[in-house]
Amino acid sequence: MGKNRMSLAHKREKPIKGIIWKKDLKKMNFLSINFKDYHVKDVSDLEYFKNVETIILTYMGDNEEDIGMYDEEHVLDNLNKVRDFNKLRRIQLYHLNADKSVKNECPRAIVFID
Repeated sequence: MGKNRMSLAHKREKPIKGIIWKKDLKKMNFLSINFKDYHVKDVSDLEYFKNVETIILTYMGDNEEDIGMYDEEHVLDNLNKVRDFNKLRRIQLYHLNADKSVKNECPRAIVFID
């Protein structure tokens, strides 16, 4: 993995490296989002990460005991927007309401569901 990484695992008080433009998102090759802090209901903005190789979507607390399921049922409905990304190799989903159909939506990538 290169230097173009973005992790939204923790809330940030300031912008990441200044203002982020949509064209800058195309340069990212690693993306991690923790829904514990970012209560997203739609992941359709993933379409801007055209060159991403790894996507990690998770719902985890600060310690191992703080584990639950993100109960937003339709959060992954638009995951198919990354289907045709040429560089996408891996999708990891932790503690989300996901089933095996995600693997069909992203046939080029290795999909790990926990």
